[in-house]
Amino acid sequence: MEREAAPPPEPETEATEDEKPVNEPESAPVAEVEVESAPETEPPPEAEPAKEPVAETAPEVAAVPAQEPVAAPTLEPDTATGTINATVEELNAAFSSDKAGTNAKLLNKLLQVTGPVHKIVVKDNLDIFYIILAGAGRPSTWQVRCTFSREHSAHLSRLTEGQEQMVQGTYVGYERNIILKECSLVQ
Repeated sequence: MEREAAPPPEPETEATEDEKPVNEPESAPVAEVEVESAPETEPPPEAEPAKEPVAETAPEVAAVPAQEPVAAPTLEPDTATGTINATVEELNAAFSSDKAGTNAKLLNKLLQVTGPVHKIVVKDNLDIFYIILAGAGRPSTWQVRCTFSREHSAHLSRLTEGQEQMVQGTYVGYERNIILKECSLVQ
């Protein structure tokens, strides 16, 4: 077996005192000198060409079927009974179109109102018995608050929200709701 001879190591070169690394001098910042000369007249900036307006596209909205507005009803009393028959939507339309006129026309009159029951409140201990009738479909601006006496509490307890109900009572005014007092359920 023959062994190959390893190449001899390369001699390392060491820096001697004579050979010192040369440091390059840092360049000193040179101040720029501005020479004043006659002011140059700059041409006026070019006017940008008028941009044509871009029509913005409105975001697409899903089409909602429009409900036909209910015309303001006449709200005339029935000649046989003297009561004014109306739905919650008809009262809502009448109050939305002419609040003061409708209030004056109905004040202390007997109304028979039909609409879905929105809320039922029966509190025997506080003598509070009323229901709120609301418009069908979309939320109405005006709802009808029908106040009952204690003798009607059992009938009110059997009502369910959403049930269509006819109520008869005396119109006494409005606040947040159209208010009927001394009401009874009409079967």
